[in-house]
Amino acid sequence: RAADQGTELIRRLLAFARKQKLEPSPIDLARLEEALSDLLAHTLGGLVHVEWRTGKHVWNPFADQAQLELALLNLIINARDAMPAGGTVTVTTENAKAGADHWAGLPQGDYVVLSVSDTGVGISPELMDKVMEPFFTTKEVGKGSGLGLSMVYGFAKQSGGAFRLTSELGQGTTGELWLPRASGEADSVSRIAKEPQPEILPALQVLLVDDHDEVRSTTAAMLEDLGHKVVEASNGAEAIGALKDGACKFDVLISDYAMPNCSGTDFLREARELCPGVPAVIITGYVDADVIGDRPEGVEVIPKPFSLHKLQAALARVHESSAVAD
Repeated sequence: RAADQGTELIRRLLAFARKQKLEPSPIDLARLEEALSDLLAHTLGGLVHVEWRTGKHVWNPFADQAQLELALLNLIINARDAMPAGGTVTVTTENAKAGADHWAGLPQGDYVVLSVSDTGVGISPELMDKVMEPFFTTKEVGKGSGLGLSMVYGFAKQSGGAFRLTSELGQGTTGELWLPRASGEADSVSRIAKEPQPEILPALQVLLVDDHDEVRSTTAAMLEDLGHKVVEASNGAEAIGALKDGACKFDVLISDYAMPNCSGTDFLREARELCPGVPAVIITGYVDADVIGDRPEGVEVIPKPFSLHKLQAALARVHESSAVAD
């Protein structure tokens, strides 16, 4: 749980810095509403409900759907928290055009505006300039990270759009998210759906290399839960010895990337000399797997923290690639 919380913190900071990886596509607003309604059903409580107001023939916005869902979720939860006695959060979607005098200096063109409004306590004028700064929050200690609005702002800017907040004390607040219109009207499928189940694999003989004892034992336990047999090694030299002793009988190698003396890529290159073509996976704490550009060919990379399903999916991909190569 701590690792997942750390990952989310980094993701939001990257969003504010506009350096996260986005996968934009045309977004179907009806599916967006359905996905968010499912998420919010058990979150808002009985005193607050969400009303969607969709204009006629609203265009599809062009953005990363998962990040848009997260941005709207942040705005809606903020709106809920601003109405302790309950009320209605209104989400409005409409078409808009940006001209030369647009308030955020957007390029002229077509945009989709998604607004989230509440009738809550509002934000005082002296705080309006601060609320989108990272880690600034008006909530009690333990009830807000101060990253929600900064994440929305960063996401909008990185998507080629804009975000602004307007508020009046005692009257409520509106968050206005401008996103570019998609050039096509193709549907997109919500990525908030449950993670697909990876294919069932036969029991594999796995050589696991990680210099961190706790991480290695946890990964080994996950592999064993998936039905695989695991031999553990705490460094590259120990793992090479296991390869020699086992006469290359391992179905797949899994190695941490950052290890002292011998990195994961160094180990795999040496392992491939002993056992050509052996399937391999690198696990890493780097946010961007592309940083590991020196890895041998055909090596899968999965970032930490990873779920049981993501680990099995990575094994399935390298196992399938190896079978095709054979």
